[in-house]
Order: sequence, then C-alpha cells, then structure tokens
Amino acid sequence: MTKRISYNPIEENLDNMPSLLYKYRVFDEDNFGIKMATTGEAFFSSARHLNDPFEHYFIPESNFIGLPEDELKQYIHKKTKQRFSTATRLQRKELESIAWKRAMIHRKDPTIAAAELLELQYERFGILSLVRDWNSLPMWAYYSENHEGICIGLKTEVIAEKQKQLLTEEGILLALHDVIYTDEIPHVNIDTPLNGDSTDENFDVTEAVHCTKSIHWKHENEIRLIMWNHPDTPYSFGADAVGEVIIGLNAKDENIEKLKKELSRVDSNAVIKRAIKSKEKYGLTFEDIEL
Repeated sequence: MTKRISYNPIEENLDNMPSLLYKYRVFDEDNFGIKMATTGEAFFSSARHLNDPFEHYFIPESNFIGLPEDELKQYIHKKTKQRFSTATRLQRKELESIAWKRAMIHRKDPTIAAAELLELQYERFGILSLVRDWNSLPMWAYYSENHEGICIGLKTEVIAEKQKQLLTEEGILLALHDVIYTDEIPHVNIDTPLNGDSTDENFDVTEAVHCTKSIHWKHENEIRLIMWNHPDTPYSFGADAVGEVIIGLNAKDENIEKLKKELSRVDSNAVIKRAIKSKEKYGLTFEDIEL
C-alpha cells in the first residue's frame, strides 16, 4: 500500500501545502453553506455518516490468534506493565484480566474486536473532507448540487494556528492527512487500539482506518482534517479563515444575493468569484465579484 502522507504539525509543512483548501457546499435551507462562507464554521462528521459504504473498511489482524496461552499471558503482562507503569499492582492485575478476556474473544472471532474498533472510530473522531482543487467539474456536480452551490477556500495558515491553539489550550488533537487511494484493503492490528490509550501505534491505526479509500475515489484528491473527540459537531475556524468564496455557474440569483448580503454584513475579506463556462474547453473560468 502507498505510504500515507501527514502534514503535522501543519505550521511546519505550510511550504508543501496550497494556501487554501476547499470545501464544496450547497445553498441549503438551514444556511450552513452560507454560515461556513461567512464565519468559517465547518462540520466534522463521524465516518458513520459519510457517503462511501466502504469508509473505514479494514481487515482485522491479531497477535493473539495461534499464540500458546502461557506465551499470551506473558505478552499481556509485559504490555500492561509497559503501558500502565504508574498503575498499582492490583490495578494492573485487573487490566490484565480485562485484556485476557478480550484476547479470548479475539482468538474465537476477530471480527468482534474489529467491530469494537470501528465503533470507537465512529464515536471518537470527526472528519472534515477538503480538497485542493476548486475547478473540478465532478466535484461541482456531486457536492455543490449541479453547480448551484459554492466552493469555500479555507486558509491553510489559519488551520495551522487553530491546530496549535486546540492542542495547547484544550488538549484537542487536530490532524491533517492526505487520503490514500488503493485497491488494497488496509490490514489493522486490533489488539492495542482497544486499550484506549494514545500511543503512536494507536495513532497509526487511526490514520490507516480514516485515510484509506478505494481507488475509485481518486479523482477527488481529498485531504482530511481529523479532530479527536469531535464527531458530528461544528467547529468555527473564524471569519478570517475564509480566503475565497466561489459561486457556482448555476447558482440562483436569490442565493447569490443572500450570500453577498451576509458577506457584507460580516465585512468579509474573502475574494468572491463567480464560475462561468470556458469558451475554449471543457472547464470553468472565474470572474471577480464586488460586494
């Protein structure tokens, strides 16, 4: 499988990133699209609600299968002592008992533990899907309601600032990763992630589960912001995070006027453009719009 690409800390990788990352949105009844364009508020969705039924699809593997019971007990004792070094002897004994019961489940049916891991990902992580390309005809069609919506560019440098702020002030991890497209389903070791700790090994598993998709989605060239303990919840990057708002070529006049009114109301500094059909090729060109 192709190696995953991480851009964390984002601040140290700004030279390798575009200045804007884009989100295609519709003009919805609740005005969430306009709200993102004016305030930088984005929705971090649980993978449970994403549009790909193969999202977070993986093949479970376990060190427990086939391991003799005496070796398994030694393995669990060693790992428990390493991971919970500050726990009392009684606490570690209880943890070893839990791990042993779980190991027996793994040995009997690894899919049970895999289901636990999947549910953990659903409940713990929020995903914001972004792209580099503001000029993708399929993306305008799929995610912007046949070119009737908008495409919002968020400033990468502001995302980097928010990443640092969330970690230092609230202890919340926000990570940015390329999605890797492949025909190969990722193999995930299901033993350690279920312990609930935050080791590097666990985070590697999280990346593999969250950031691998079928080759059929490659045209999207997606890049994902993943926020720990923030599923199905909005987060505001702030109005200053919005660097560009592009209006779809089929956008209705009333929606355009509503958007312009709201952008003026918040005194937005974003560049506003309107997509128009190219006269020379299959593609879009853009004209600036004054508020």
